[in-house]
Amino acid sequence: MVGGLLASLGMILGSLASSLTHLYLSIGLVSGLGWALVFTPSVAMVTRYFCRRRTLATGVGFMGVGVASFAFSPLFQFLVDHYAWRGALLILGGLSLNLVVCGALLRPLRLLEDQSITPSPQHPSSSPLLSRLWSLFDLSLLKDWPFLTYTAAVTLFNAGYFIPYIHLVAHIQQKGFHEYQAALVMSLTALTDLLGRGVSGWVSDLRRVRLPHILALWTGLTGLSMLVIPLGVSYPVLLALGLVYGFCSGAMTPVVFSLLPDIVGVGRIFGALGLLQMIESVGGLLGSPLSGWLRDLTGDFTASFLVAGAFLLAGTLVLFALPCFFSCLVPQNQCPESGPISNGTRPPSSSQPEPQNSTETHAALVPGSSETVTFVGSGQNHSATQVENANC
Repeated sequence: MVGGLLASLGMILGSLASSLTHLYLSIGLVSGLGWALVFTPSVAMVTRYFCRRRTLATGVGFMGVGVASFAFSPLFQFLVDHYAWRGALLILGGLSLNLVVCGALLRPLRLLEDQSITPSPQHPSSSPLLSRLWSLFDLSLLKDWPFLTYTAAVTLFNAGYFIPYIHLVAHIQQKGFHEYQAALVMSLTALTDLLGRGVSGWVSDLRRVRLPHILALWTGLTGLSMLVIPLGVSYPVLLALGLVYGFCSGAMTPVVFSLLPDIVGVGRIFGALGLLQMIESVGGLLGSPLSGWLRDLTGDFTASFLVAGAFLLAGTLVLFALPCFFSCLVPQNQCPESGPISNGTRPPSSSQPEPQNSTETHAALVPGSSETVTFVGSGQNHSATQVENANC
């Protein structure tokens, strides 16, 4: 809700800007901070609300992002044509206030796993402020090898992921095709991106193949599709390559976020997702300028697409270092049938006997609902390492 207010405030202040610096501060800083505060909790809440169909739910959520991105460009141009850019920003600021309503509808779950998590170790420094920050942002995750490995892989993904969205239209125009033909390829690529997100979520939740393997498949195919884009010389081939890239890049998106709870545990998802996005943004910040520099250096976009594809393939190789990545055992359903409503606490022993030396069932009540969501963890810390070790 705070993020929605900041996003709206930045847009409204931007409509009053009298210089480019004002726009940097209002939209870039204030609205950017607001969008960050909206995105991270929203994705984290989805992973906490869903267990059996977590990847599908994440994919459907990201389909909404794609639809909004697809519709925003013509909408903003329409607003600029009718109300000028100041009026357009003012209207977008009003629309952003709807994020406050959406935030009010996201009711936090009280998970038993939140209570069973071992508190983060204190920072070795004696400073109370550093110790507080260490615990608040769950910085102990920076000592967790699986999390660091996964973060390194996602950072490499991010370095190359956006390059076709930035340069594909210009690349097609450089091949001698009309700008409207290039725009059509980009529009159809966005549509296959939406399709890929939904299909990937549905396929992943079938649990026939482990999520790390599914992610490696999609990232590998995305990287290969980037490598062959420069080979396209005819319009049908370029269109086909764009469609393949759009589907594969869309398919990897929900899996990236759905795999994170399996690595750190759903109880630590807020801190883990925040750290992941902060670190992975370094890849996004470096990838685009690097691709532009390569284009200026070589005179075309061939090197840009090759390097972008290499980033995706390198990230895929890093995934191989995840614990038990090469295990072929498919994990059993980790979400048993829901039991009685527990109101966020452990059910009484008379209705739900204590598990004996094996899997511990965690339940959470959705406030205002009659549905109980159950999670399964092992021991005190429900972490991906323990889940994966059980499959080795």
